[in-house]
Amino acid sequence: MAMKKYVFKPGMLIFLSVLIIGALLIVGCGGTNEQGTSPVTKHYAENGISFDYPNTWGPGNSSNQNAIAALISPTGEFTVVLKETLPPGYTLKIFNDETVMSMNPTQMISGTFPTVAGLSACESVFKTIDAQVRTVIMQKDSDIYVIICSAPVTAFDNAQTSFNMVINSFKVQ
Repeated sequence: MAMKKYVFKPGMLIFLSVLIIGALLIVGCGGTNEQGTSPVTKHYAENGISFDYPNTWGPGNSSNQNAIAALISPTGEFTVVLKETLPPGYTLKIFNDETVMSMNPTQMISGTFPTVAGLSACESVFKTIDAQVRTVIMQKDSDIYVIICSAPVTAFDNAQTSFNMVINSFKVQ
């Protein structure tokens, strides 16, 4: 039972991070910068990771101590990247399942096992009460990298180009 308490903590930190970023979006975002052209990108390279992201996105804040990158779009999408240590006795799949369940999904949409940045990953798409979320969780040695992409349900499909830009260019250095 003591291990269950320890195990729930990493997922709970992710859930709190998503809630805080979501609150920041409601307070601080508005407007649109869609022009119907191919997106111009910026490049993030800090904290042992790198990836491309749309030039209309800006830095965000996360209270999660494991957050190593946070970005917010002007239209309500956000991406947070976390780096955690795989708890003893855990597999990537178990970590993924507990992380997703800690975000209180109301509807599971998909779950796949892609390769991202040359690493085995678990990808989940699900709805919560007020958003649709895509998580990509990968493991390198004992380190776990969690990419959380979230948007309002009505904007989620349109956000996939931006989310794919981050995920497909993601690299661990």
